[in-house]
Amino acid sequence: MESTNRFANLWFAGGIGTLLAVVFAAVVYLIATASGDPLSVASQPGSEEYAELPFGAVIVATVVACLIATGFAWIAKKTSSPLVVFLTLVVVGFLLMLYPPIASAEQASTTGWLILMHAAVAAPIVGTLTVHLRVVEADAVASTST
Repeated sequence: MESTNRFANLWFAGGIGTLLAVVFAAVVYLIATASGDPLSVASQPGSEEYAELPFGAVIVATVVACLIATGFAWIAKKTSSPLVVFLTLVVVGFLLMLYPPIASAEQASTTGWLILMHAAVAAPIVGTLTVHLRVVEADAVASTST
């Protein structure tokens, strides 16, 4: 029996999560810039030249991160324990993605804002994809018990 829950569709869940993540990233970016803290990051890895983080780069990075997370969910669905595999992949990915803001920020306040932005992006995409995987697991249990 096919689920009527829209979150049973991976791309719907990923799309909603991405949309929310973009909004959250934009809000954090706008608050950070309005606070007067410059969001200056190294223009090249290891460079001593710093440039203001462009808004467009934040949006593009958010969408790419969400696509990667959706890919993780797709991979996890093919395992015997999708939720555990997915959460393991995203936690490792999140921890690895904390290195660039720590390494490239000019000031400690920039590092703080970038880490907050990473968390604000992770929350909705991981949340919606977790709901998706739970719906898929529930549907699988329901179809085997009938």
